[in-house]
Amino acid sequence: NLNGKLSLPSSITSIGESAFSGTKYSICEISATTPPTISSSSLSAETSLVLVPTGTPNAYKAADVWKNYTIIAEGSCDIVVTNATGGELAKSILTQTRKNLQNITGLKVKGTLNSIDLELINTNMSSLLHLDITETDVTEIPAEAFKDVATLMSIKLPNTLQTIGDYAFSGCKVLSGELILPEKLTKIGNYAFQNCSGLSGTLKIPANVTYINSY
Repeated sequence: NLNGKLSLPSSITSIGESAFSGTKYSICEISATTPPTISSSSLSAETSLVLVPTGTPNAYKAADVWKNYTIIAEGSCDIVVTNATGGELAKSILTQTRKNLQNITGLKVKGTLNSIDLELINTNMSSLLHLDITETDVTEIPAEAFKDVATLMSIKLPNTLQTIGDYAFSGCKVLSGELILPEKLTKIGNYAFQNCSGLSGTLKIPANVTYINSY
C-alpha cells in the first residue's frame, strides 16, 4: 500500500471522492495557496496532518472538510533555544525567541532538559513537526513522553540517551524517516514505538542495548 507523505502541487483545484481511498498516507503536503475543493473521502483515512504554504493555514482551517484536519505551515516557526536549567524550557523560549509555544513548528534545544521540559513539549506544542535534542544532556525519555503526538514528523536523539520508557513514542503515526538510536542506549520499554508506521530505512540496535520489552 502507498504510505508516508502525499505531496500535491500548487496547480491543484479539486480532489474527487475516494481519490486516495485505500492508501495509507498519514501526511498530506499541499502547495496550493487556495484550498482545493475536496470531499470527506478524498484523502486517505489515515491522514492526520496537512502541511500547507506559509500564510495559508487560516484559509485551510476555515474551508469545508480541510478544517477537520490538523493544519500546519511547515517551517513557519523554527527556533533554536539554549536551556541552562532543567524545568525552565518555557521560560527560555519566551525570553530568547518571544514565540508562542503553540506556534512552534521546529525546535532545537541545547543544554539541559528534564521530564518537566519534555512534558511541556508534548502538551503545549501542538504544531511541533521537528524536534532536535542532540545537543542536550537527556539520559531518559520518560514513559509516554511523546505518546500520541499527532504532528511529530522527526526526532533527533542525544548521544547521552540511555533509556526510552514505556509508550514513549507510541501512536506517533507521522514520525517518519530512519530512526537513529544513540550508542549509549541500554533499554527500550514496552510499546515504545507502537504504531509508528511512518518510520523507514535501517534500524540499527546499538551494542549497549540489553533490554527490549514487549510490543
